[in-house]
Amino acid sequence: MDGKSAKQIIDEIPLMKGKQINFAMIYDTGFEFIDGLLRDGEASAARVYLHLVKNMDRNSGAIVTDLSSIISDLGISQATLYRALTTLKKSGHVVSRHRNLFEINPEGAWKGHSNRKSSALFMTAGKKTIDRNVKYRLNAASKHQEGMSVAATFEPVEGKKPNQGTLTSDTETVLAGEKK
Repeated sequence: MDGKSAKQIIDEIPLMKGKQINFAMIYDTGFEFIDGLLRDGEASAARVYLHLVKNMDRNSGAIVTDLSSIISDLGISQATLYRALTTLKKSGHVVSRHRNLFEINPEGAWKGHSNRKSSALFMTAGKKTIDRNVKYRLNAASKHQEGMSVAATFEPVEGKKPNQGTLTSDTETVLAGEKK
């Protein structure tokens, strides 16, 4: 052994190019949070949290997803999802500064190398704009049974301010096959 800790050895393992490795690390803080949710009878919040962690982008620690996708994937009601999201946001383990964008606290769960946790979107809470790639999870619940994930980038557009319908209207155009 060369004196390195197991954590240092794991952090130095290069990630393969090409197909993404699909894994997530749940830290003690995350386990304690999930355990607390289950003890308090908040199993739906635990399921939503694990769903967000499973599908989050490994570089940003965030996921953009429509709520109907979560409802369809987990088989829960809209009211249950709203209650679960409220619980997750109040806990500080999930932040949602923009519509349908969920940023997961990297101290509880993370994908990728742990030395990249400081660059998580969750850690940029003071910034106004997001200009990084984020995994976008789609599930056209009324048309398809399975969701799909695509990379999405949020970049500030000079002279334009975001509005509530921007993401939705742009998504519908892309899904229809039209180019902007």
